Amino acid sequence: MKRAACILAALGSFFLLQGCPGPGGADKSFGKKADIGTLTISLGSAHFGASPAIGKRNVPLGSVQDVVLMQLRAEADSVEGISLGSLVIDAAGSGHDQSDLALSAPVSLYFDADADGAIDSPGDPLLDSRSFSGDNGSAVMTVNRTIPAGGFEHYIVAYDFNAGASAAGGETFLPMVDAATAVVATGTASGAAPMVNGGTISGAIAEIVGSLAVDEGLQNPAARSLSSYAAGVVMLQASLAADSAESIRLNSVTLTASGTGNDAADVQSVEVYSDANSNGALDPGIDLKLGITQTYASNNGTLTFSGLNHTTPPGATTNIIVVYAFNCATGNFTYEVRIDAAGFSATGVLSGEPPFMSGAPVAGST
Repeated sequence: MKRAACILAALGSFFLLQGCPGPGGADKSFGKKADIGTLTISLGSAHFGASPAIGKRNVPLGSVQDVVLMQLRAEADSVEGISLGSLVIDAAGSGHDQSDLALSAPVSLYFDADADGAIDSPGDPLLDSRSFSGDNGSAVMTVNRTIPAGGFEHYIVAYDFNAGASAAGGETFLPMVDAATAVVATGTASGAAPMVNGGTISGAIAEIVGSLAVDEGLQNPAARSLSSYAAGVVMLQASLAADSAESIRLNSVTLTASGTGNDAADVQSVEVYSDANSNGALDPGIDLKLGITQTYASNNGTLTFSGLNHTTPPGATTNIIVVYAFNCATGNFTYEVRIDAAGFSATGVLSGEPPFMSGAPVAGST
């Protein structure tokens, strides 16, 4: 007599259906489904340590390519490999992620083969480049990489900035990844979407910072001979040109003296002025004195004038002059002053950051 009963045995997560006839009268047995793997998304190690490879980036206004703002680490657990199909990058920050970034595909995703957080050509291949859907929008990046079970890979997110951008100093840009919703992936054994760990991940901030170009002024004095005990002698005119990103505040300048004369013995006083009318001459009542009157403590010495608070507006050029008074007959001696690149200390008024500097050193004539 045939027994019609089917016995269901439950052993943990393993189910076996016994005694139930299948095709041809054979018993049916069903093993459990393959386990589903887990994918963990996190910031890569390039963001950490005393001197991280990826930290806050100051970016000048203009065309700047491949500014690295994020390193991602994607790790598969030991259950199965993970085929990572795509990844969503979200844009954040006060800058406009369409008009201030490059007009064509400004966000790029690279495979970071050596995990150093830098784009190494040709070792780190470009996986995809896209545009954001809008300001603070998103970009779906194609990955198409397979991570072996128990393995991991690193990826780099980089931005291109727009040469014609109207961004102001202090505006910021920040890539983010919401791991729970950003990933399209498949387990290589299960064929199922993996579990995803990671939460919301923030990259580094890029901030727009102004630029200051320094040069010899158009009225920088030519070499000339001086009368004995000359005063009000303009030794140097320096021009300061700010780009359109923000006003630049000159905080201090450091002068370096040179020449055959003895600067400590022969120069009675040294002063710095804002050259209000840019004529390269000292005009009392017009040109504003910056800092205090000083003297050299040694021959070929240096002097730092601080607390200047001299501001150059966006897109404008201003000038400063260095003025000597001599306390002796200058004879056949020469005197010269210059400002080296490190001799300019300035701050962007909006960003609060040191501007990008170019053009120094600047020097007067003897």
